[in-house]
Amino acid sequence: MKTHIYGIVAFVLLFSSICAYSIDVGSEADGGEGTTNVNVGGVNVEATGVNCFDYYTFGSIVFDYPHAEKLSYKPGETASIVTNIINSNNYAVVQGNVIAQIYYTNAASGNEQGDYLLAESLAFDGLSLGPKQSYELAVEWPIPENAPKGEYYVALFFQELHSYNLAGLPFLPNVYGGYAAFNVESSTVNQPFYLDRNAVVLNNERQLLRHFSKNFEQNQTVSYEVPIVNTGTAQKDIAVKYELYAWDQSSEQNLLSNYTKTETISVPAKSSKKASVSFSNLSPGAYELKITAKTDTWQNILLLRFTVKGAKGRFIHSGLTAFPLVKGDPFEMFACFSNTTDWYTNFDGKILLELKDAKGNILATHSYEGTITPKIMAIKKELTAAESYDELYLTAKITDLKGTVHQEITKVYRLSDFRDTNFIKSYLERKAAAEKKPTPQPPQETPKQTETPIAQSPTPTQTSEQQAIPMEFIAIGAIVVVLIAIAFFFIKKTGKEGGK
Repeated sequence: MKTHIYGIVAFVLLFSSICAYSIDVGSEADGGEGTTNVNVGGVNVEATGVNCFDYYTFGSIVFDYPHAEKLSYKPGETASIVTNIINSNNYAVVQGNVIAQIYYTNAASGNEQGDYLLAESLAFDGLSLGPKQSYELAVEWPIPENAPKGEYYVALFFQELHSYNLAGLPFLPNVYGGYAAFNVESSTVNQPFYLDRNAVVLNNERQLLRHFSKNFEQNQTVSYEVPIVNTGTAQKDIAVKYELYAWDQSSEQNLLSNYTKTETISVPAKSSKKASVSFSNLSPGAYELKITAKTDTWQNILLLRFTVKGAKGRFIHSGLTAFPLVKGDPFEMFACFSNTTDWYTNFDGKILLELKDAKGNILATHSYEGTITPKIMAIKKELTAAESYDELYLTAKITDLKGTVHQEITKVYRLSDFRDTNFIKSYLERKAAAEKKPTPQPPQETPKQTETPIAQSPTPTQTSEQQAIPMEFIAIGAIVVVLIAIAFFFIKKTGKEGGK
């Protein structure tokens, strides 16, 4: 069984920006092909109090059950690989791209040199997935007529913006996000020609391609040699192209075109000839050399990685923990970063995060200024949506203190880019509910007075005042009654005396 991503998960959680890492595959005595020991730079939580891996999980995009539609093909047929891409994150991924690499098993290399890379292509670009969402993908490869018999496989990788690796590392041998194997049944035994991965020489030293990436000083020359082996009975004229990329070959924006070199190498029958290339005066950073050797009918690719010491900051990931947003939603913006050239060089730099809406208004910023280490660092900012947003732009920029930009990357969050109609519908319903205003009630008319006015309960003050007036009248009335009674008494008495 090959040492694919399943055997190196512990490594890749800490891989990203550190290029000078080790993948030492064990021998049969210590566990065989599936044993991997890894040494990486680690995580720097102390600097900012934020752990990158609270937000970023390598392998969080899953290629679910990638498989070939047939177990065996013949030359001239088209191999078809199908899989389901699953976003296992609790947040959306945007501007995703899938890289497919086609390999032919290198039985002679064991675990040290990796398999023969025959082709590399962009299988999909511009994929946005909400949390836990998935997307079905098919990848096809036309099998050349002169393909030799043996085992082949398609390796798959997922990135955001051709930069952030969420499944697999396309610049390293055997670190795949997913893969699917198939056989080719052919009468041809050997490749027509191949780049001999087992005999790569760097500055006069044979390289083990799955071990340390070599570090160089800025004034050193970097020279590679690799034999091209012609297995046929006739001479072959092979076109060779050398391309140097900053960081990796995932994006054409990384291509350093002034270092591109092409040549035709004539290789005699049953023989080999060396292809060679040199570089000098390179600035600090990680580099990927891509050597492509091809004829009209066959091709081999070799990816070779090295670093130049010094200060070169790079983002591992940046993003938003929620999108789209309804007014009042809590969310965070974050970024992970480090120096990428070696394990021990620090530099003073600045990180800036800037969030804008669709109109270009700045909604939030966050920054860090200080030492940037090879250990992976992170910053975050907790926010609350002031409005509802279905389009946002998050820019992450890393500079040194002189203002030199090491990397600047903008992620576009746009609801219309998502393919799941239920995801869009759910947001629109949530937004409508949040923005719904209470139904206004018609104004109450003042009741018209009838001949009998509506009685109102008197207040305590009114009650006491109303009670005080009747008491006075009662007292006066009582006195009047007494006086009248006395008057009647005297009148009656006087009348009796007069009648005598």
